[in-house]
Amino acid sequence: MYRISTAITAILLSVGLAFPAAANDEPITLRHAIIDYRDGNYESAYEQMLKYLPLGSPDAAYYLGVFSIEELGTDYDPVKSVGYLRAAKAWRHEGAEDLLVQIEPHLSAEELAAAEAFYTKLQDELIVARSAGWLERRDRESRPARRRAQPEYPPHYGRQGMQTWVNIVQVVGKRGQVLASTVLNEPMTDFTRNYRRVEPQWRYTAGDQIQYTRVILDYRIDLNTAEDLKAIQAAFDRVLPLAEAGVPEQQMFLGGLAMTRDRNNEPYPMLADYRPWVWYDRAARGGYPPAQHFMALNFYSQTWAQYLIDQGDLTVMTFHGAQLYDLAADEAARARGLQLLEQAAAAGDERAVAILADISS
Repeated sequence: MYRISTAITAILLSVGLAFPAAANDEPITLRHAIIDYRDGNYESAYEQMLKYLPLGSPDAAYYLGVFSIEELGTDYDPVKSVGYLRAAKAWRHEGAEDLLVQIEPHLSAEELAAAEAFYTKLQDELIVARSAGWLERRDRESRPARRRAQPEYPPHYGRQGMQTWVNIVQVVGKRGQVLASTVLNEPMTDFTRNYRRVEPQWRYTAGDQIQYTRVILDYRIDLNTAEDLKAIQAAFDRVLPLAEAGVPEQQMFLGGLAMTRDRNNEPYPMLADYRPWVWYDRAARGGYPPAQHFMALNFYSQTWAQYLIDQGDLTVMTFHGAQLYDLAADEAARARGLQLLEQAAAAGDERAVAILADISS
């Protein structure tokens, strides 16, 4: 078997996986383990990769399978390698099957049984189930926005040809005002700041209860169809190798790119076969908090919402509470939403306080 690690490293170097040192407030993700791997710090990379197995990361499982068969940062162990790679395959890593067919024929029946037992152990140790647990939503008419105040497009980004999008969750009050909101992706600070400035001007049709609403603000410069397609293709070509190499931040970007539409509201041809939530979920399992929030609050994954609530995340407690209260088909789930809002308010979350005040008004 050729050394797959050499091929992976070549890919990482060719696409320029060059990130600055982590800032103090920057979340540590699988990206940092991959950088250590690229730089030859195999023991550090191996130890970091292990942390993402309980999240069900297919990328971590794949790398650990490579490490164990190529003796990188750990002892040579083909049994563990097969166990890791079986997990990676079960968790939908596109490269795991190719390695398994190279390694498994060299193992005895006893070793294959041990590999299967190790794989089962990895499944049993998951703290985030592989099932997303999509929220079953009730039928309810959505109140439209009467006024969507468009934030200013920062001029210096326009001059650079910068295009982006901002994903927002809003909780709308009975009178149509935005009670609370949270930005789910991480656009440049100027875009978020400009949205916050105009948010008080947003108005929806009035209603008899709060409304949980997802919003996308699309910032794009005026390009003709050919130029637009060229810009999207360039972004896709740049991000795909890094996303497939397991970099969570780039996986989330690819998921967001797959949600964009052309001027005819059709998916771009190179992205038509990419399911956005799959890449957001993969980024979330690589330890990237914005992707975890996105899964819980934009895609309605109760699995991710509960995981984050268990971690003490007040933002998710508040907005998942509002989500359940407004959208859940099951009355017990709606009551659970109100309970979460009350817990968040008791913990000092002012957004939850504002939402509860509107509910009781």
